[in-house]
Amino acid sequence: MGEDLVCPLEFARRATEARLGDSLAGRVLRSGKKGGPHVGYGRKGKGATIHLIADGNGLPLSMAVTAATVHETKPVLAMLDKIRVHRRRGRPQQRPARLIADRGYDSMPLRRALRERNIEPIIPRREWKGRKRRPGRPAGSFAVGRYQGRWKIERLNAWMDIYRRVAVCWDRTQTAFTAWVTLSCILICMNNILR
Repeated sequence: MGEDLVCPLEFARRATEARLGDSLAGRVLRSGKKGGPHVGYGRKGKGATIHLIADGNGLPLSMAVTAATVHETKPVLAMLDKIRVHRRRGRPQQRPARLIADRGYDSMPLRRALRERNIEPIIPRREWKGRKRRPGRPAGSFAVGRYQGRWKIERLNAWMDIYRRVAVCWDRTQTAFTAWVTLSCILICMNNILR
């Protein structure tokens, strides 16, 4: 009786291996670098960075996942191109009037690119200790009152940390982690809309 059980199990194992070998590339079946090539070393260790653009209510409009070593300003313009806010009539709105970001996004090329798109950048300038301020930049030129709306994106980041698969990157591939981030954005939108 034991021989009758071994034969079908062996047959099923061989059939499964043949199907997997035909449909998947060999590199997927082999053990690879943990985290995949899109996970880099940041200041807090190995990981990925989630970039989010939210609307005035703090709901996600666009997102991108990059390695921790990629500069914050790199994915911003591509994320802005993905935004489509549908209205009752006419074409969907694609460009916000202003973009509020933290100091990590302070870059003159980014500011120029935003102004070319008629988007007002509200980004505080980085302060370097022991470095003199450039002439021509007034000290109090930053709009502090309008920057106070940034707490909504911080609240969105806190909502994202509720989901464990997003708070810690456990996945080997960037596509799997991006899928979890997308799913958490959908759940956040549903929770706030259906409230």
